[in-house]
Amino acid sequence: MRMLCLLKSVALLLLFAGISRAQIVVTPPVPPSGGTGGKIDITGGMIVCHIQGDIPPTQGVQVSCSVGANSITPYYVKIPLNSNHTVSYVLDPGNPPTKNPDMVTCLIAAQGTAGVLKFDCAALTNGMESHASGTL
Repeated sequence: MRMLCLLKSVALLLLFAGISRAQIVVTPPVPPSGGTGGKIDITGGMIVCHIQGDIPPTQGVQVSCSVGANSITPYYVKIPLNSNHTVSYVLDPGNPPTKNPDMVTCLIAAQGTAGVLKFDCAALTNGMESHASGTL
């Protein structure tokens, strides 16, 4: 009986570990002008963000996120040359707080070339990190 309870507990832990993940999926832009904008989908446990770049030449991004059960109102931000924008959310559903909160952060910068945005993103959950960088 104790072995059956232990097996059920292990199965539940494995199921939960499979659900909670840190993942970043990048879809590169399709140039030239008139193509499709690049897209970044970031998941850090219970935080999910979608960042969509403009159709090239890229001057800004559309950001939509959900943090736990809360949906953040989508917004558009234009990023002028030699400036940046950071998307960052942290969620610690533990009570008391844990040492391993869910986190998503993404720095998007317009540096050097007009119409090109560079990004550096990270997602974290259960102490597992995922990282991606590139061009929108």
